[in-house]
Amino acid sequence: PATEKMQFESDTNSMSKAEVKMYMGRDPDEVITPHLWRYSGNFTSKKFGEGMDSYNTVDITFGMLTDSHKYGVVGYTWSVQ
Repeated sequence: PATEKMQFESDTNSMSKAEVKMYMGRDPDEVITPHLWRYSGNFTSKKFGEGMDSYNTVDITFGMLTDSHKYGVVGYTWSVQ
């Protein structure tokens, strides 16, 4: 999920809001009910994990895939279970 977020921000960095809307298939300014994405299994990331090597489950909300500095969405919240 961290790679997808970086890819998304890379793809949309130079886009207008209208282009981002087409890219996402929805308006980023809409109020979104967060859809929980659960990644079961093992996710290893020293870069995003601040020294923690693995996560059994990683929960992120769909809204967090938006470009944070453009739409005021906070970064990932890691849920280590």
